[in-house]
Amino acid sequence: MDGQRHTGRVTTLDEMARVHRRRPGRTEAGVTLVELLVAVVILGLVGVVFGGSLAMVTYSSAFHDTQALMQGVLNDAAERVRATGYVPCAEATGYQPVVAELGGKGVIVAVTAVDFPALKRSPSGGVTIDWDPDPPWSGCDDDHDQEDPGLQRVHLRVSHPDFEPLEVDVLKRSP
Repeated sequence: MDGQRHTGRVTTLDEMARVHRRRPGRTEAGVTLVELLVAVVILGLVGVVFGGSLAMVTYSSAFHDTQALMQGVLNDAAERVRATGYVPCAEATGYQPVVAELGGKGVIVAVTAVDFPALKRSPSGGVTIDWDPDPPWSGCDDDHDQEDPGLQRVHLRVSHPDFEPLEVDVLKRSP
């Protein structure tokens, strides 16, 4: 039967095996279970990596948006304090109404302190300024036996529950 053409009638197992062997140029259609499982695992890993990347980009964007908001609020607060007139003998509450309305979206802005200068002469003859929240002079007492020095350092702080606070100092001088 080798080299002969099959007539359509199969009589032995050997003939059957020869008839059902793959013929040259003919391929199997479909995939095996192993190939399918490998493809599913690879697609799953790609999906996890893509999802993680998307989550990181979203978090990063929100992080930078909040930091930019905090910096903008701090700049606005500093400009408002600069534009406000000098408040003699001020405490932190003296400038707080100027910046209180700037907060929002979890951002809190506050005047944390107002310091006054204490001039000190060094042995070499130079002058240094030490900032003191409780000045040695009593100009802000009820007696008013000394005058306000006309210079203040106003501490501003912007905070958010999820971030480190931002701070800036604004120097105020009486006219």
